[in-house]
Amino acid sequence: MKSTKIISVLLIVLLAFSMIGCNKNVSNNKTNNETNNEANNEINNSNSEVNNNQTANADYNQNEVTSSKNGEDMNNKVNEEKPEIEELPHPLLTIEVENYGNINLELLPEIAPNTVNNFITLANEGFYEGLRFHRIIEGFMIQGGCPNGDGTGGPGYSIKAEFTTEDGYYVPHIRGVISMARAADPDSAGSQFFIVHQDSPHLDGQYTSFGYVRDKESMDVVDEIAKAETTGDIANENILIKKITVDLNGHELGDVEKIEE
Repeated sequence: MKSTKIISVLLIVLLAFSMIGCNKNVSNNKTNNETNNEANNEINNSNSEVNNNQTANADYNQNEVTSSKNGEDMNNKVNEEKPEIEELPHPLLTIEVENYGNINLELLPEIAPNTVNNFITLANEGFYEGLRFHRIIEGFMIQGGCPNGDGTGGPGYSIKAEFTTEDGYYVPHIRGVISMARAADPDSAGSQFFIVHQDSPHLDGQYTSFGYVRDKESMDVVDEIAKAETTGDIANENILIKKITVDLNGHELGDVEKIEE
């Protein structure tokens, strides 16, 4: 079976993450992963049965990411395995979170084109305005985008999973990556998304990652949201998305390929 490779844009991700403090020591990552497993931290956007046996099927060594202070080791690996993949303009988004600040994102249409178009289209339509980050697990992720505010809602349709490109390339779920939440069906993502708080390689190949947080200030906002008080993993306060602004930055927005409910 053809092993998956790390995409070339990971070089950009790692350079960005060198500014936002994604590098953690190995022992801390082990602790975080054990905590995540104990909490059954699969990302789901409904109350359907959760498969707790999801594992990473990624060709990437987490220690190579977390033990390199400046990303040079990982950059060398990326350059050695650089895939032949067309680089496209990257849309830039800003999520304005009430009482917390802004989260600046860069999306990757060459990896998950339909997911990127869907997220931008919903943002331009104002779909996310007034919705909350409802699910928060510090050390794992923050999740939002549910119109019902409890993880059970969506836009009235779903989109096909883009866990990897046709050639098997993907963005690993390291700190600051944005990905789509879903139910048990791989093709059940709609509007709900999550931002990874700490490296979570067990999600690789299981969820559609499609961009990353661009700067330290934005990651500071994610860190503050992750500290919010919860009951279980549901936020006690309404951490509201005021709006999401989009700069296409040369990206040609296409029609969303939908799976109608």
